[in-house]
Amino acid sequence: MPQLNEEMYKTLNLSFVNINELKKLFLDDTAILLEVLDLFLKQTPSKMEQLETAVSTSNFNQIRTTAHFLRSSYLTMGITIHKEFGDLEMEASLNNNKQVLIKYNSVLRLFEKCNFELKQLIEVLKKESI
Repeated sequence: MPQLNEEMYKTLNLSFVNINELKKLFLDDTAILLEVLDLFLKQTPSKMEQLETAVSTSNFNQIRTTAHFLRSSYLTMGITIHKEFGDLEMEASLNNNKQVLIKYNSVLRLFEKCNFELKQLIEVLKKESI
């Protein structure tokens, strides 16, 4: 079973991705971690598209449901932007359109930054597993 090497990710500037949580969650198994991260990166954009559609139509129930799903997904992965999805979910529960737009824009920026970090991590993990 390939193990995560401490030195390989020290050079990464990870603000949102907690490598220690991922290591613990996947028992230091690089191969499984790579599979899960790849799947995560493939699935979350479609959920973000659903969220964008819901926000653009002020569908508060769909915003709440999708934000909850994304919050849970990021929380499970130990990725810190789950809190912002929770804030968006709360504002959608209150039907607060102005705050929903503000929170959505914040979540979108963080989502893009987080995906960048995940892609960097995947590249480092792939190099390590060669």
